[in-house]
Amino acid sequence: MTIRRIQIIRKNRGKENVSRIKPTFFGTDENAKTVGKKVLLKVLDASFKLLHPFMPHVTEELWQSLPFTFDGREESIMISRFPEAGDCPVFEKDAQTMEEIIEIITVIRTIRAENNIKPSAELPLKLALVEGLRNALSEKLEYIIKLARVKDIEFVDTFTPDKETASSLVKGGTLYIPLAGFIDFTDEIKRLEKEIAKLQKDFDLCDRKLNNPNFLEKAQPEVVEKEKSKHTELSENLAHLKARLGEIRK
Repeated sequence: MTIRRIQIIRKNRGKENVSRIKPTFFGTDENAKTVGKKVLLKVLDASFKLLHPFMPHVTEELWQSLPFTFDGREESIMISRFPEAGDCPVFEKDAQTMEEIIEIITVIRTIRAENNIKPSAELPLKLALVEGLRNALSEKLEYIIKLARVKDIEFVDTFTPDKETASSLVKGGTLYIPLAGFIDFTDEIKRLEKEIAKLQKDFDLCDRKLNNPNFLEKAQPEVVEKEKSKHTELSENLAHLKARLGEIRK
């Protein structure tokens, strides 16, 4: 239970949330800054209370340092009200959009790191996404611009990358980053080969499971369906990466 709580907090309340809110804190919208601070304070308050039974001294110290401004605050986290389900509203659509933004940022950072591109370099970005995701992201491009260090974001319906453009599949489409002037394409070939090898290993393992009669007979139906979905996704990703590698090698 302790590990589960910590994992939930690390995944949903960790440094990613702090990073995501940085553009707001360093922006010029004072109202957005105020709202952001209140949300972050509420998240930290609930997180410390959830962890307190297992990390009493540290969470007490951290909780006492939170800048609460309302009257009636308890003297100690030990006697404060424990968080309950329903305390905070759930914005599922916004949460899904943020997950998709995080994926895009993560992919861009990965491409940047694997190709030794300077953190200060602002990369051009083209996004070929389904219409619903495109509309959702169009209002939140600031997160991608600030946290992934990109510029000239362009939404495209279709795009044919040349050998100097890195690409990656993301949920709802594909992103493209023209890398001319930023990298040595010999390194990009090595990156793709490494990623293909990893995906091929995962695909082969998944393929063996689905071709194993014992697995199909004994596994729960939902487990089998999950493996089938994984198999399809891995197959599509492999095809995409192999095609990209072929384009660069031309």
